[in-house]
Amino acid sequence: MIQIGLGGGCHWCTEGVFQSLVGIEEVKQGWIASVDDNSSFSESVLVTFDPAVVLCRSKETEDSFPQPFPFVAASLLHFYTLTALINVEPDAVLSHVSCCEVNAFANWKGMRLPTEFGWEAALDNLNWGSRWEWTASAYLPYLGFKTKKGAVGEYNGKFMINQMVLRWASTATAKGHSRKTYRNFFHLHFQWQFSGIRLAR
Repeated sequence: MIQIGLGGGCHWCTEGVFQSLVGIEEVKQGWIASVDDNSSFSESVLVTFDPAVVLCRSKETEDSFPQPFPFVAASLLHFYTLTALINVEPDAVLSHVSCCEVNAFANWKGMRLPTEFGWEAALDNLNWGSRWEWTASAYLPYLGFKTKKGAVGEYNGKFMINQMVLRWASTATAKGHSRKTYRNFFHLHFQWQFSGIRLAR
């Protein structure tokens, strides 16, 4: 086993991330200081991991751990299925991602998420996908929409806040619901099943 201290933002968040990875033996919270210009204390986690499962490399040299700061840690990524915990296939279709994740990826690529209306304009030139696709549009009512009275109005109206639109369909969508006009909607941070990404410039 190897132990490494990782400084960063809020250790209440990073602790859970490392605890969820395969090959992590133990995660402790605390404070850590490096050397030279980075000698001030910061919140941190102390991670004990199996080097046969988790690969840890220096960000600057790409040499195997142990190396001086700065460094990054990487694990064999995995995800849950209905039957087991399995390793991620690098060439598999991206799935089960949140709007925050796809937006961060788009920014990293120097691109963006399409608006709902841009998505509709390009629809006839797109292949019908197997994942719901996040858009950059908030889930708001169309012009002229009025909330109906009674239970159905209370049910529909309450969702139109703090959620983003996904368009298309997925491999798990029933045929009767798989149509070009269907609007799906979820909160930004939720990793709902079969949600994916399409980028625009």
